[in-house]
Amino acid sequence: MKEAKTGRLKVPGASLYYTVRGAGPLLLILQGGAGDADGSDGIANDLAGSYTVATYDRRGLSRSTLDEMPEGLRLEVHSEDVHRLLAEFTSEPALVFGSSTGALIGLDLAARHPEQVRALIAHEPPAYELLPDAEREQAERTHEEIQEAFRREGIAAAMKMMVAASGVDFNDREPDVQLPQLTGAAAAQASAQRAASLRFLLAYDNPAVRRYRLDMAALKAAAYQIVPAAGRTSREARPHHCAAALAERLGTELVEFPGGHTGYVLRPREFAQRLREVLGRMRPRRAEDFDASYAGTPPWDIGRPQPAFLALAESGAIRGRVLDVGCGTGEHVLMAAGMGLDATGIDTARSAIALAEAKARDRGVSARFLVWNALQSASLDGPFDTVLDCGLFHVFGDADRLAFADNLRAAIRPGGHYFMLCFSDLQPGLFGPRRVSQDEIRANFAEGWRVDQIEPARLDTRIGPDGILAWLARITRT
Repeated sequence: MKEAKTGRLKVPGASLYYTVRGAGPLLLILQGGAGDADGSDGIANDLAGSYTVATYDRRGLSRSTLDEMPEGLRLEVHSEDVHRLLAEFTSEPALVFGSSTGALIGLDLAARHPEQVRALIAHEPPAYELLPDAEREQAERTHEEIQEAFRREGIAAAMKMMVAASGVDFNDREPDVQLPQLTGAAAAQASAQRAASLRFLLAYDNPAVRRYRLDMAALKAAAYQIVPAAGRTSREARPHHCAAALAERLGTELVEFPGGHTGYVLRPREFAQRLREVLGRMRPRRAEDFDASYAGTPPWDIGRPQPAFLALAESGAIRGRVLDVGCGTGEHVLMAAGMGLDATGIDTARSAIALAEAKARDRGVSARFLVWNALQSASLDGPFDTVLDCGLFHVFGDADRLAFADNLRAAIRPGGHYFMLCFSDLQPGLFGPRRVSQDEIRANFAEGWRVDQIEPARLDTRIGPDGILAWLARITRT
């Protein structure tokens, strides 16, 4: 077994125990049932040669202790725990594999915090709401029978029914996979811990799963990140049917993995190989993926210029030919065009550009909008005198930030100005995009630029009246 580093993260109401091993892109494993961080050792050790593999005990299970026993539990609490874990591990989007309840938690994470998810393999999530009416009703009756067995007969009777309902076959395993067979004091300790975890699963997690409802609108917007998956040998079981229904709703394919509902535990080597194959073919985020954000109104689209940029315009700082990178629905381009300036906006989201063009027509303003990637801004018909960036720089990873700065330098006239409004590292909380420090801004624009000023500002959003703590950077192309 490869050595795993262990740690704890304090979150509201609990202390989460986690393990990390290996090297490479971060892959977080979300276990199902009462499985804890150790339950995926087989697959985690196999994958540690290719990935930095993180596992953890869900709150209330094994070593993840609660501050106090709750009256009830919502599945969203688990996804917020995962949200905080990922923020502890990395500032970049991560790979996530979730099975059963872990898959539901991963789906909620992808719906609520898509910026943290590079790809999610959702293996047999018990999302019974997706099933046809008759099968859904039967699944709900089975759930109630399991809970009633737990109340009347205890853990063993309930788990026997739960295993049968999930289609788990413990004989369907790789030859060297051994089921736990402990004796003596170790057995007593392990049994006590296991019994406590199973009791918490049945008393808290199972009801939370029963109450939970998927946010399908948000999941469809993030569908490019999600791979519904199921076991090859569990095709007759309802969790498999749920995964197939999820794939149909998202308009994507169902990917099958070795084994059944617990294939990642019972067939770890085959499962790990299949996981490598699937993750290896995951495509990067494409421009058209952003279009889904504009099916509604995204939180950054406030329908008016940001106050910080409006103040720049009123001071005369915005002049000459103007380029807005990541222009969204065009408010800053239209602001500049309304000042009589030659204004161009670019965005990879075709739907946002269409909305911007409609705004220009409705307001009788002449402006140019292009579906264009800011990482290729050097190819625009510049040079430009002023470049505006409201909330684009902070979505880039480190490598893309450097490419962005290089392209931007080619697009701006020497002596031209780049004004950037981004999330500040002083903004509390974990929501939203990666925070940016002043040092990061200065380092990224060190060569070929002069950072004239970085000042505190506010970034208005539709989320709340107080806005977001931001940096307004004034940078000159040398």
